[in-house]
Amino acid sequence: MNKDRFEFIDALRGWAILGVIATHAASAVKLSGKMGKLAAFGGYGVQLFFMVSAFTIFLTYQKATERETYPNANFFTRRLMRIAPVYWLGILLYSAVYGLGSRGWLEGPEMWHLPLHFLLINLLHPATMSSVVPGGWSISCEVLFYLTVPLLFAWIKTTGAAAVFCAITAVLGPLSIAAMKALIGHWADGFGASYSYMYYYRSLPSQLFPFAVGILLFHVYRAQPAWLSVLKRRHVNFWLIVAGLLAFAISMFGWYPHIQRHHWASVGFLFFGLAASQIQWSAIVNKPMIFLGRISFSAYLLHFIVQRELTVWIPQGSMPTQAYFALVLVASIAITVPLAWLSFSLLEKNFQRAAGLIVQARENRAASPRSASTA
Repeated sequence: MNKDRFEFIDALRGWAILGVIATHAASAVKLSGKMGKLAAFGGYGVQLFFMVSAFTIFLTYQKATERETYPNANFFTRRLMRIAPVYWLGILLYSAVYGLGSRGWLEGPEMWHLPLHFLLINLLHPATMSSVVPGGWSISCEVLFYLTVPLLFAWIKTTGAAAVFCAITAVLGPLSIAAMKALIGHWADGFGASYSYMYYYRSLPSQLFPFAVGILLFHVYRAQPAWLSVLKRRHVNFWLIVAGLLAFAISMFGWYPHIQRHHWASVGFLFFGLAASQIQWSAIVNKPMIFLGRISFSAYLLHFIVQRELTVWIPQGSMPTQAYFALVLVASIAITVPLAWLSFSLLEKNFQRAAGLIVQARENRAASPRSASTA
């Protein structure tokens, strides 16, 4: 892969983590009003992560099927080594610091929550979604999506099929929530209204649309249809970004409630992804955002504890809430980024390197009998 060609993907990850950090800073200081609403939109950075993840997963999976003897086993090895070890260390970190106490947003976990988090299936129970590692629901959702990838890759072979899948998932989202309410609503509602709402919203069927959008972006980018070259014209590309901003506005203000808000946000991300894939606008694709995108996984896991401790050590006092939000946001970025860089350099890179060695050993074992048979 030519890494320079895909810097726009890293930059999109950078914007995603920046939005998520802003959202959680606003939540930590209880920011309200128009600024609070704007900051809350940053939470859709999770859906941007999902879109980018699906794009890169299909890209690497395609290369694996073309070059490797065991693409499925290699895929799961790479993805789990990319996610699981660092997440497990996150479980140990949060457990060491907070024990069974609250992490600052929700009630603290019980002992039985821990195995579900270690197995990365914490999304499947309302009480465990993010109880041990804050934000852990999205990691679990991502891992559950991995289980569908071999089937989806086998079925979705063209841009048209990807567009159909997007349409299916757009309908599936609200239908899945209605079905869950009908089938298990009494059980889920027993954990409280806020928990049950999050449980329905965060479920994989509800979140499948952003992944589908990423698959569509992959097929459009791979196929390079004739109309895509039109986006290399700066004025056309600019209007695609405007269309993305319109989709964001619809999502933020709920102007068209028949489609879920995070689905509208995902459409906006698709427009931005298409635009950035053809013209890397410096306002969107730049070195700071590329760097932030590359360390975004560690930053995601670490920023919760940073913000939690900041609000403890730097109390608001008589400071206006908006000023306190700005202070917590800037300080959390300033502290999280170097910590995330260390985690990326010392942990993520080494686990990815280990995954590569496992895959290479597996492929070498497969090649040995073939070499012997042709000797």
